[in-house]
Amino acid sequence: MFQKRLPALFLCFVLSLSLACCARPAEQPTDPPPEIPLPDLEAKPEPEPQLEPEPAGPLNPLTGLEDGVDEETAARIPVAVMVSNSYNSLPQWGISQADILIEMIVEGRITRFMALFQNPAKLEALGSVRSARPYFIDLAQGFEAAYLHFGGSVPAYDLIGRRKDLIDMDGIRGGYEGSLYVRDASRRKSVGLEHSVVTSGPRIEEALAGLNRDLTRKNQGTVFTFDPNHSASDGAFANKATLTFSNRHKPWFEYDPQSGQYLRYQYGQPQMDAYYDKQTAVTNLIILRMPLSDVPGSDLALVEVTSTGQGQGFYCCGGRWVPITWERDSYDQPLRLLDEAGKPLKLAPGNSFISCVATGSDVIIE
Repeated sequence: MFQKRLPALFLCFVLSLSLACCARPAEQPTDPPPEIPLPDLEAKPEPEPQLEPEPAGPLNPLTGLEDGVDEETAARIPVAVMVSNSYNSLPQWGISQADILIEMIVEGRITRFMALFQNPAKLEALGSVRSARPYFIDLAQGFEAAYLHFGGSVPAYDLIGRRKDLIDMDGIRGGYEGSLYVRDASRRKSVGLEHSVVTSGPRIEEALAGLNRDLTRKNQGTVFTFDPNHSASDGAFANKATLTFSNRHKPWFEYDPQSGQYLRYQYGQPQMDAYYDKQTAVTNLIILRMPLSDVPGSDLALVEVTSTGQGQGFYCCGGRWVPITWERDSYDQPLRLLDEAGKPLKLAPGNSFISCVATGSDVIIE
């Protein structure tokens, strides 16, 4: 009996040992998991590094714009070029590129332009270049400009002879014909010999380089006060301005909201710059009333315009206008434009058109 139970006991022992070997070992204690910090929702992100602003280029003294003029050119005197505006001289070349255009009456009650450029180097063509008149010389010197013209009236030549402070660059008596001024064959064919004289930026720069004169501007600021918040911002509406120089000549300007400029019209049609294929357009329209008189005993019906003293005017910009005053002490002093309060008029940065009409002539702004 004992012998029968022994194999059974032995089997139980083996099974117990096997179960003991297969049993799950007891869990060993482990280190707690590392703590992960939660983001601070109240903390502000680190500010991005600020880049240093690029240095601004110099302002064009005639426009108040950073238009690529370099330091040397900005410090130099501008040039003022006489340009024909009679009907038989049209179309002009290059007037759309001027920083400032000045219109004044001449004999025959037509008008002539004086185009001012601070950086003439970029100008491809300008014409037709015409003759000098004393009151244009006066305004040119107010801008410290070198005066470029082809010929002149007797009073103009008398004045040129007396003005030792004038930088005069005449195509006839100054020896510049064929260099600074040339006759364009296409214009000679289309509008005649009288209106064929043209010049260009490279020709002007070469002529300036040949002058034995100090070309540094005395006034190193801008010629006007420029401010995007211009003086006409709260003025009356000025969608169209019509000027009367004579019964023959009544040019007008129309405001173009898309470009923010005034488009010029005369002789019943847009005034075009044929070389650049652009209509004349300006940011600032300045209309000044100036005394006009006939030159006594002139067989050519010459006139005189007084640009010193003071007078009234109008400033149009951005489709608005305000009344202004102007004043100038002498021919070599700058033209000062003032608002109704007598403070410097603020012009929008950009090009300008200055129309000088006779005191008492019709100006209609609507």
